[in-house]
Order: sequence, then structure tokens, then C-alpha cells
Amino acid sequence: MNGKFTVVQVSLKDIFHLRHDILRPGLPKESALFDGDYELFTYHFAVYKTRNGRIVGKPLCCASFKLDTLNKRDSYRLRGMATDKNWQGRGLGSLLMSHAESFIANKTGVKLFWCNARSSAVKFYYDRGWRAFSDEFEIKGVGPHHKMKKELV
Repeated sequence: MNGKFTVVQVSLKDIFHLRHDILRPGLPKESALFDGDYELFTYHFAVYKTRNGRIVGKPLCCASFKLDTLNKRDSYRLRGMATDKNWQGRGLGSLLMSHAESFIANKTGVKLFWCNARSSAVKFYYDRGWRAFSDEFEIKGVGPHHKMKKELV
């Protein structure tokens, strides 16, 4: 990666445009609004480029984490992970995931995370310690997915 980057906690409005453009192109804007986006224990994160210690430009990568349950345990569900097409494959998603997982675990004590990962992104999550726990399934209008989870130790 060239330059410096930072991960910050943001509001939904800061990342909504990126989320819609990458995950729901051609669909109505409302299709990128997810259940729980405005809940108190939902966290939104973005990666920004920095120059001289200051954020410059728009978010390059984003993700949201909603308090949920998995197998009757508190967990955080990852939703809306998106990276600007010009920045994909440069480590921004890894940077965001590492920061967000640590931040949430330290702030809430919850160390279990899960998501519905697009089948095309399973390797990305697998390489970061996530494991699939379902067969492939289809989300209508979005495509094939697998349920994946990660538990921090």
C-alpha cells in the first residue's frame, strides 16, 4: 500500500454511498439499508487515506457490525463490507477487520463474530481466521453466500 491509512468509527451516513455503490449497484438506495443500522450497539467503520496525520477524501473501505446472537451466544454480525473498486486487493479490508474485531472485543467483551459472506469472498475471510459453517445458499438479488464465523481468543 502506498500512503498511510486509518480506520475510524463513523456514522452510517459516512459510508452509505460506498456500501450502496459496491454491494447494491443498480438497486434502489434503500436496498443498502440493513436491519439494525441505527441500533445503539451497531458499529460502523471506515478506512480513510491520511496525509500528515489528517484524513483526506472519502471512505475507501467500510463495514458495519450489529449486536446479534449465534447459537444462543452474544455475537457481532458483520454486514456491508465494501471496498472501493480502485482500492480492492490492497489490504484495506484486512486493516479494517483487524481494527474492528479488536475494538469491539475490547469495548464490549464480545469475541464471537459471524457474517453471510459472498461466496466470492470466502477466501478473504478464511485467510483472516474466519471459518464457514454452512453450505452455500442464495440471497435473492445478491447471489451465493456462506455463513462464516470467527471467535477471538
